[in-house]
Amino acid sequence: MKILQMLAALLLIGSFDAAAETMEFPTGTPEIDVAPSKAISIAAGEELVIAGVVTSRAPVMLALRIDDGQSTSYATRVNEERELPPGPFEWRLPISGAKRSNGQLINANDIRRLILFEANSEGLVRVDQFRVRATPQIPAGAIGVSLGSVDAPVIAGLSRIAPGDARIFGKHQTALRRPGLDPVVANGVIGVERLHLDWPRGRAHLSLWVEDIGDWENLPRVLQRRIRVNGVDILYQQKTPLQWINDRYLAGRDREPGPGEDAWTAYGRYRGGLLSADIDVAETGVDIEFAGDGASTFVSAATLEPAGRTSARDLVEAERRVWMTGNFPVDATQTGAGYFDGPTYDLDALSASVDPLKVTLTPGSGARATFLLRSSRHMGSPLVEIDLPIPAADGLSSDIFVAQQRLERTGAGSHLLRRTARMLRGDPSALPIVPGDPRRYEAWLSGANNLRPGAYKGVIRVTVPSGRLSIPLVVDVLPINLPPPSAVAGFYLDEAPHLTWFEETRPQRGAQLGCDLRTLQKFGVSGGAPGLSTPTAAGLAAFVQDARRAVDAGVRAPLFAYTPLKRLLASESVDEAAASLAAAMSALARASVPAPVWSVTDEPGNADQTGGDNLLALAAKLRASAPGIRLGGQFNNPADIKFISAVDAVLINQGFGIDIADVARLRRPGLDVWLYNTGEPRFTAGLWLWMTGASRYLQWHARMPTADPFDPTDGREGDVQVFPPTPEACPDRQDVDLSLIEMAEGLVDQRWLLWLSRRNDADARGLLAKIKSTIPSDWATASKDGATKARAMREDIIELARRLK
Repeated sequence: MKILQMLAALLLIGSFDAAAETMEFPTGTPEIDVAPSKAISIAAGEELVIAGVVTSRAPVMLALRIDDGQSTSYATRVNEERELPPGPFEWRLPISGAKRSNGQLINANDIRRLILFEANSEGLVRVDQFRVRATPQIPAGAIGVSLGSVDAPVIAGLSRIAPGDARIFGKHQTALRRPGLDPVVANGVIGVERLHLDWPRGRAHLSLWVEDIGDWENLPRVLQRRIRVNGVDILYQQKTPLQWINDRYLAGRDREPGPGEDAWTAYGRYRGGLLSADIDVAETGVDIEFAGDGASTFVSAATLEPAGRTSARDLVEAERRVWMTGNFPVDATQTGAGYFDGPTYDLDALSASVDPLKVTLTPGSGARATFLLRSSRHMGSPLVEIDLPIPAADGLSSDIFVAQQRLERTGAGSHLLRRTARMLRGDPSALPIVPGDPRRYEAWLSGANNLRPGAYKGVIRVTVPSGRLSIPLVVDVLPINLPPPSAVAGFYLDEAPHLTWFEETRPQRGAQLGCDLRTLQKFGVSGGAPGLSTPTAAGLAAFVQDARRAVDAGVRAPLFAYTPLKRLLASESVDEAAASLAAAMSALARASVPAPVWSVTDEPGNADQTGGDNLLALAAKLRASAPGIRLGGQFNNPADIKFISAVDAVLINQGFGIDIADVARLRRPGLDVWLYNTGEPRFTAGLWLWMTGASRYLQWHARMPTADPFDPTDGREGDVQVFPPTPEACPDRQDVDLSLIEMAEGLVDQRWLLWLSRRNDADARGLLAKIKSTIPSDWATASKDGATKARAMREDIIELARRLK
């Protein structure tokens, strides 16, 4: 069959020696290998379309390889992958403007080979279309232009305008090419002072796409903007920094995709800065002037059509939608972990007797309680409160959150979206309950060290317009003192990026950092890498203040200084950086703050890292110049072992290898072994730290939004935020990601394991042996359904503890 497919491809493609409206390639079950006898030329405005059906019950990975005449290796060809959910799919890819893995452009006029294959080769994909076709054209009587680099992809029938084109006026025109989102709004030109479009005198309908969608953590700010067409303002905007933060940066905070929504309805339709207006056209055509601050002179696209028509604009938006839904498909067959955990209570039966919600904890620890509320009617912002018994007021406390639904990437770099409810709003009354879609609530109950054992009866009160539902809450406090965790866990912390952009908000940085630390402390999470200033001469005092803030908030020493040394090395020579470190360590000593572990490298074996070969020499020089310094680094590749002598604390993840044997090989005097970025907070912070003997676990990242903090599709990776931004730098009730509660659960798991391992009775020894024997020694097997294993393990230990008490 494969031979026949290849012969068909050769016969079929032999007639295509130049651009054409449609090129049909073989279909069927991948692998499909197209190797034409003559080079294929794919013009701008044409796209590769791959459509078919995923026949499995789980997502599969479909890969596409494209070679041109210069391709000799993986780095020199296009390598695209898409994780596709079960069911029909359509994947569109403009070849003109596509990049090889080394970042260089493929030669779209010299395509020599296309290979479409399923990554796991299980035959779970049927390809019904595999072809090159021209994209839809702008309707007759209209024009459409796409601004950006001359070699950037173009869709929706738009024509390219690049810097230097006679229609663009501006002294400093620069083409910007952003990752994520669709090619219309991902490309543009900044520095456009005036854009001229030819059009006959009269009335016309103008549409502009003017949002710079940003990159990495940066969402470009526009406080002041004026857009004037033939002397008439169609937009005049003036905002303060706080107004911009609330109106734009936080715009997506309350949006919630319902069942059946896709990447376009959830995110894409809000992006691009579309502005439409009917305009008067002068004898000389249309002149559009742009002025203001920041990205106010950025333009990505424009359409012009007769007044009263919107067909050109609608075509662009329709093609943007097709691109978004095809490139960011939604896996509707699954929801995120923990989505429907917990009992469900019915708001249609307020007077009915309901089963109590039961929680077990010990003095000085905490426990999670999950429940759902459902209603056949829309309930806007129900009031949800926890009332605890008065005698326990000084020793028992609670925090309650409401889970917000999102479409999130299934992995940092994945394009597959899945409906989750991991974002937890600190105000439990912030979100409505809608018919047919139960709302999940998460509570965390904490006991003080002096909390007396016993059963405490409280109530969860849910107040709605029709009355009140009372859910009994029983907190069983066992007479057990759990030991503190021997290995701590936490998150990589940093300042919220948007607070650093304006002079007006910069002073709030300290409040935000302190608030994050106090929230972590409340959940027993004490092993984080705190946000720290760079200890230059000018920043030394702020660095010491940041370190003191972390120590005071209970972060266990040594602190992990993730960014300060790397920032120093980016701006200073090695000798200067070493001197700055020595000065910082002296200043910390004077302030009675322990010296940190300084991160000196971040995954040195990765292809995008530089300076790896000099790492050993750099570490030796730093140690010689700053006696007593401790260095650390993240390793995610087995080949990174060659750098092991550069660090005193090695942070490893499953890319490097974190099986029990891997950790055992590394553990030795003078080398501290930490785990990082496993993506399994509960299992890692509890069972796996205990099983491996690693001394700490750090999870990336507490504050790393990619441009828009509430749009996971607009960057190279999805947003990673334990603390999503809020209107206040330090709100009374902070929004958090579910991973915080999961990590807190894991640390309590670890404490129960330590308690169990220190008992000397036969039942305890038997249960301990059972746990050790049932947890595999390799990470991949052990961590599968890790949170479920951890939950069952803790229930077994608590059952034993009840019998023994």
